Amino acid sequence: LQPHEGRANFDKRNADVEEILAGTGGDPSVMAHHAFVFGDLNYRVAFPTSTRGIAPTKEESWAVCANLIRRKDWKGLRESDELEKALREKKILCGFRTPMCKFCPTFKLERRSGFHYDKKRTPSYTDRILWKSMQQNRSIEPLIYEPISSFATSDHKPMRGLFFLPERQPLNLHRDEKRMLQLTFKKLKCKSLVPTPDLFQSDLDTFLQIYCEPQSLLSQPKPSSKLPKPPKTKTIQTSDRPSWPNEVHKLIINVFSDEDLAGSRLFVKSVLENKVLGNATIGIAMVDLEDLVRKSLDASEWEEEGVETVFFRNGKEVGKCFFDLLATWLVET
Repeated sequence: LQPHEGRANFDKRNADVEEILAGTGGDPSVMAHHAFVFGDLNYRVAFPTSTRGIAPTKEESWAVCANLIRRKDWKGLRESDELEKALREKKILCGFRTPMCKFCPTFKLERRSGFHYDKKRTPSYTDRILWKSMQQNRSIEPLIYEPISSFATSDHKPMRGLFFLPERQPLNLHRDEKRMLQLTFKKLKCKSLVPTPDLFQSDLDTFLQIYCEPQSLLSQPKPSSKLPKPPKTKTIQTSDRPSWPNEVHKLIINVFSDEDLAGSRLFVKSVLENKVLGNATIGIAMVDLEDLVRKSLDASEWEEEGVETVFFRNGKEVGKCFFDLLATWLVET
């Protein structure tokens, strides 16, 4: 990511994160139940301007930072941490978290053991570990988060962390008749869709697609037939708040074994229709499919109204999706 201090470099770092995620072929924010981002992210400790709008000099910033370090005022350092600011304002990596740094900044240091700072740069927490959990019944918990102070071959101190993920509880699928789960989506609507930077709000001609991963969970009409196409709504033109109040869409999921459902995900994708240049993704929302199965196991039918989920694109929130969901167990004949 973009190095160096200053507002312009902070903005460029945020843009770099978005560009990197765009190049992964699938937004890590929603493509897994649990995700980590870590490395030298180059975010700095940046103190605010004065009441007259004057930014502190490098010497003033270094002196303030050194005083906070001497007092072990980790909260004070956190308040001026650019990464915390970017996460708080949802400029990058929405939904990701990072533990509070209760230790000395990891940059810029003399190449020897301990924390001896080079006055050319404001001491900063450039080296970070972030995580995100999107599973309803278990989430990552940080246990250890610390720098390796004895590391002496770089002007950075590397970070190490220990994180705990509770053991997954197996699904109780002993009832043979519960082999297929029909998911019915009704009253679909979106709000506050954000177009890609090259588009205007009036260019938003969108539809929704609903699908699951792995796709092998989709029920096939015949054993030898191709996988069914994912449900798709009609296209609504020129609206960042499209809705489909009268459309009903269904997916039938095979629930044959606990192993099949482990890590399974349900996606709602907002798609920009463009018959000339080709369709493009506005954002993807993820629903924990395994959690839906767990909620519906003890009844022949389970329903939730007003389900709300967030569309993500390249780590940023780009709208919300709402729908009513009915889960019905089908008896295999």
